Amino acid sequence: MVRNAAIRKARVRTHALIQSPGCPWPGVWLRPASFGAEGSEDSGMPGIGEWSAMELRRALVVAVAMALAGLLLGALLAALVGRADTDSRSGGLPGPVRLPLPERPSPGYPAPGIDGRTLDGERLCLRDCAGEVVLLTFFNTASGASLAHMSVLAQMHAEGQESESREARIVAIAVGDKPDAVLRYMETRKLDLPVIADPRGEFARLYEVTAVPTTFVVDAQGIVRDLRVGAMTRTQLERAVRSVL
Repeated sequence: MVRNAAIRKARVRTHALIQSPGCPWPGVWLRPASFGAEGSEDSGMPGIGEWSAMELRRALVVAVAMALAGLLLGALLAALVGRADTDSRSGGLPGPVRLPLPERPSPGYPAPGIDGRTLDGERLCLRDCAGEVVLLTFFNTASGASLAHMSVLAQMHAEGQESESREARIVAIAVGDKPDAVLRYMETRKLDLPVIADPRGEFARLYEVTAVPTTFVVDAQGIVRDLRVGAMTRTQLERAVRSVL
């Protein structure tokens, strides 16, 4: 009997106890006690078997509340640490949001450089047009819409040549046409304006042109300010130029 009692006292089990009201740390605590006993013989604390249903429910509610409070505190600390790490990498201030540049020249972006020779053999470089508004049109000799558009451009170019102060410089690029074919096209229709032949479509690819006619309005600083696809009337072209003057 003595040996059995010693074995029972040597065995350890865990009792869940509600902290007494006098303790500054309310909650559920775990303490070792002897297996086979309903309560603790040395502390006078009640065992689980002596608790009422209300006390068990109270212990469960307190345990769940403490667990949730611990999870919320951990999440808050993790968020604060992550924010501090981000601020330290960016110098304490949020960095600018960098957006990818568009695939084709769009309003607000620099116009890609063009350097070629016109049908008259003169060199035409877009960089040399700095300080002037440029109407840059891509067309094709087989396009009916291009013909209507080019007729308006030729008229505006002729008037600008006669005027001492022209509002825009007009440049046209023939996409997919050889120089001889473009020259015959211009002479037959009596169109007179600077035209660069682009038989391989190199300049068209540079500007991501997918349809003709396509017109870019480039301001005096070399920035694309407007982009129009399709034939434009005289009024539309003049309005596009004046919008960037």
